[in-house]
Amino acid sequence: MRIIIVGAGEVGTHIASLLCDDHDVVIVEKDKARCRRLSDQHNVLVVEGNGAHPETLYKAGLSKASLLVAVTQSDAVNLTACLIAKLAGIEKQKRVIRLEASQLDPQRSARARQLVQEVGADLVVDPDHAVAQAIEELLAFGYPGVAEHASMGDGTVLMLGAQVRPDSSFVGSKLSQIGKKYEPSWPYIIGGISRGDETIIPRNDTVIEAGDIVRVICLADRAPEFMSDLGLEDVRYRRILVVGGGRTGESLARRLVKKNIRVRLVEKDEDRINELLQILPKDVQIYHGDATDADFLESISVDRYDAVLALTGDDETNILSCLYAKTKGVREAITLLHRLALKPLTEQLDIDVAFSPRTSCANEVLRFVLSPDSQENGAGSPPLAFGPSASGVQQIATFLTMNIEVLEFTVDPNSKVVDKSIAEVGFNKKYLIGAVIRQTNGKPTAFIARGETVFRVDDHLIVFAKHDDIDEVGKYFCA
Repeated sequence: MRIIIVGAGEVGTHIASLLCDDHDVVIVEKDKARCRRLSDQHNVLVVEGNGAHPETLYKAGLSKASLLVAVTQSDAVNLTACLIAKLAGIEKQKRVIRLEASQLDPQRSARARQLVQEVGADLVVDPDHAVAQAIEELLAFGYPGVAEHASMGDGTVLMLGAQVRPDSSFVGSKLSQIGKKYEPSWPYIIGGISRGDETIIPRNDTVIEAGDIVRVICLADRAPEFMSDLGLEDVRYRRILVVGGGRTGESLARRLVKKNIRVRLVEKDEDRINELLQILPKDVQIYHGDATDADFLESISVDRYDAVLALTGDDETNILSCLYAKTKGVREAITLLHRLALKPLTEQLDIDVAFSPRTSCANEVLRFVLSPDSQENGAGSPPLAFGPSASGVQQIATFLTMNIEVLEFTVDPNSKVVDKSIAEVGFNKKYLIGAVIRQTNGKPTAFIARGETVFRVDDHLIVFAKHDDIDEVGKYFCA
């Protein structure tokens, strides 16, 4: 299908890179230099112009587009582009918009919800909100060293990602040996391994090495067993330093202080500090200073914090403040990263976690594109709940440096796999069925998939697959 993406910033470009191989993608961007780079780097058509102008969108093929994704940094441009698309009256066209102003959040305001409906938006995304929520969930999980965390299967399973440390019991072990340890009921399954520039879906004879980044599907109630094998211990965060008082830092400070965590925030812009003093809870103490200044960080006793979250708009500031915090013994350092090229550097410097707005938004947009049912939920709707009415892709997790995705599919009643085992179906080794979530006595129950596992109607399946193989694997479970 034809997809028009308005805005070629880090979010729009990343979404385009994930969709361009399978769809006819057109990017609308007004910056000439970005237009040239996009034409050279991606298999997309680039239209130079303002996405809030009707003639620009029609030049991009609006009349033939099945999906419009307006993700510029201007709420006004995104709303206008969406309204133009609605007025075009294209049957069954869907529209996704990025909105950042809190006054335009359809979850908070009835007027905002009405506005979003009037312009014809089917899904609203907010990169800063998505990043703040992801960091909050990771901290709530409570294991420093876990770099990726996503709840799937109605909370019954977790997708976890972490680097294997030299002292981990994993090192030198084959996956078959790890599985044998837990027979007959596995608590987790390793579905993806990144080693240097290579990413693989491992098999029984794969040997884990120190430094590997592993992605696993783990039963939520048995997560401590995976953590123990990985060599990580849980911790309760009591004191957290947030570096950067932008929208992400502001949102996260609000969230954390509600959990009785002692939050301190660093911001160097005095005008922004005055704003934050008016809108943040009084329990959040704000420091005026430069987070790259070692003397300043020493003066606020950075070593006394359980975690430092560097969330400014400048990657160098984020990395340097995290690096200094780690040298002072801070247990967890989390950085916001805008330039993907710097991701290997964060791993070399022992920075625990790097979040990016691009993946947070991409997960929402991809799920919307891949799941027919999600497109009927309306603007700002939460993820689909477990139930027999759901179909297609329920959730999806993508990664900054791995071309494997984790998807939650539902088995359609007319699917060709119903009442067959995994072994009988004979799946291609390019993808892996990680877990099955099934209604039992009215409750979702999860278990790790094995060769003898038999598929039932409405089972939810957690699958590891490369992006190019999503359509192929989806055909097994959808009618």
